[in-house]
Order: sequence, then structure tokens, then C-alpha cells
Amino acid sequence: MKAGGPGGTPSLLALAPPLALISAGRNSSAPSGQPPVATPISPSDIRALIASEIRVPTGFTAYRFAEGIQRPTALTLALDGGVWLAEEGGDVYELRNPGDHYRAEPRRCAAALGLAVLLGIAFDERGTLFASSRGGISAVEDTNRDGTADRVRNILTGLLTGDHQNNNLVVGRDGRLYFGLGTSCSVCDGRILDARSATIMSVRPEGGEPIVFATGLRNAHGVAFAAVGNLYATDNGADPPDVRNSPYELNRIVYEGRYRWPRCAGARETGPGGCVETGLSVGALQPYISSGGIVIYNPSTFPERYHHVAFIAQRGNSGDSTVGRRVATVAVREEQPVEQVFATGFEHPLAVVMDRNGVLLVADWGRGIVYAIVHEGAR
Repeated sequence: MKAGGPGGTPSLLALAPPLALISAGRNSSAPSGQPPVATPISPSDIRALIASEIRVPTGFTAYRFAEGIQRPTALTLALDGGVWLAEEGGDVYELRNPGDHYRAEPRRCAAALGLAVLLGIAFDERGTLFASSRGGISAVEDTNRDGTADRVRNILTGLLTGDHQNNNLVVGRDGRLYFGLGTSCSVCDGRILDARSATIMSVRPEGGEPIVFATGLRNAHGVAFAAVGNLYATDNGADPPDVRNSPYELNRIVYEGRYRWPRCAGARETGPGGCVETGLSVGALQPYISSGGIVIYNPSTFPERYHHVAFIAQRGNSGDSTVGRRVATVAVREEQPVEQVFATGFEHPLAVVMDRNGVLLVADWGRGIVYAIVHEGAR
């Protein structure tokens, strides 16, 4: 690992090896550089893992991929293709999978590091793990090289908190971190109380002054890049009864995009009381549904109709079982896409990711289960 500090001084990244590289090396059950060896699984064992409570389209099957997790909030992939998970309480796990789609063994890789209300994790191209927890963005490091993180290096602190906070994060092709920062109040009486509130923000992985990338997004929770580089985000409008002019949307995020919440959510002003569409809203989402994590499905094992489609985890309202609690899709390349229901039967799904085999993984915050949705035609 290269030294990166001035005058030949080793950088923090050099002193603290990335967690992804550690987990894929001597702490793996397989020899360094090789994937874990799959243990044969019998047909009866496979049937026992089928999640009959999850309803999916014909040709798909849902499996209970990992269990015993406490309020999972985020999923991401490491450089080696491994699946990593964050819990709301601040712990981070590697979901060690031998490659059979059906099951994984959670291995705790970070705990008791003060990452309160952890809502996002992501790896950069160097294998460094970044975390978005209440009020800040951090790098999670393993200084004693034992395979478990023992230090948090602050990248950005003092972010606005209140009714909402900084949410999930992703790493762009430019190496920068991108994340949504919600409003500190639910309605805000038509006022933005802080220039960083209701935005998509971006910061370099080494820290420094962040930039406000886009504005006017009340609470952008899920963020994801498509294969072509376009950035998308889910945006949650106000809760009832204050739902006026505050839609729930999937938006294409552009630099200096002005999405005009709270005055013209999803539109731009034409004068006092007048708004027209900006063209940046990809599609409307069901109101009061708490749309969370998002992934854009690259062509893989799912049928062609799901290629370049956004899969969105919709947590739902704890007090109303009739909304959300599902995974929905939006075809981002269509001219006028319509939200479609893909999978139901969850308690409170909050995070999604597509693994290297083209399997859709869904983390259910309510049940503490990660489900794997497999297209059986791919076998």
C-alpha cells in the first residue's frame, strides 16, 4: 500500500488497511485472494430457506439470506464483491456468502465506534469504508489489522440534524462521496433554515470543504448511480396532514439542480404562485411511504424488462400497514415511467443492493432479515 502523505509520510489510509481487503485476505475462510469455498446445500435445505412470506413475480423466488440482524439500514458491495450491511445502532457486518445465493453468515466488522443512527455505508476504489451517521461522514479503519474496525476518522462533522439527518451515501466516478441531507423540520413553514438543508451534498474522501450539489430536496434518503453515471435519489415529501405541494419522487440529480422544495417541489417557479415541471423528476412515488434505498439494475440475470430499472425499498408507515412495506420499480429510461410494485410481504424494507451475481438483496429493518430475490431462469 502506497504512502500518501507529504514528504513521504504514510497516509492514514496506508496505516489503516481497508476493511474490504482485510476481509478478503487472511480473515477469510479461503486462502488469500480466493473466494470462500461453497459448502454443498441439499434441495431440502434450499426449500427451508424459501421466504414464503415475500410475494414476488412469477419466475422469481425470495430466500432468507441472512437473519438475526438488528434494524439493518444500508447495504453495499466491497471491492471483492462481498456484501456489507449497516445496522442503525452503528455496527457493520460482512455477509459472508459461499456463492450459492441462498444464505450468508454475518460477521461483525465494526462495533461500538460511536456511529449513532448509521444510515449509509460505501467503499471507494481504494477499499476504504465510509459511513454516514447522524451529523457526520466518517472513514472506518482497522489500525491493528485484526479484521475488525477500531477507529473512526471524521471526514465531515456538524451536519444539520433535527427531524431528519444525513442519509445514505454513494461514491461517484470522480471519487467524491455523495449523500442526501434532509430538512431539520417537517414543513419548515415554507422556509429553508440552513443552506445545506434539503440538499444533496458532496465531499472529497480525504475531507475538506463540502459542496452543495443540488438543492430543494426535502429528504433525499436513497442515492444511486446508474452504469452510465447518472445520479438518482428518492425524495420523501411531508407527512400528513402537511402534504400540500410536497410530492414523493424519484429524481435525476444534476449539479446545481434546483428542485424547489418547499415552494415548488418537483417543479420550478414561473412567478408568484406558479410552478412548472423542471424535467428532473423521473416519476412520482406513492405518498407517505418513506422510500429508502435504491439501486439501478444493470443488465444481468433478471429479464430484460428489469434492465436499467430502479428498485426502491419503501419502508412504509409504522402506524399504517396499507402503505409501503414493499419494493417498487421505476424504469428510469422511459419517457413517462410509472411506479410498479415488484415485491410485497415485508415489514419495513429499507435497503437494497444488486450483488455480483445479479441477485437483488433487500434488508428488512423491521424483521432484521436480508432477503435474496433470485430469478430462477438464471440457474
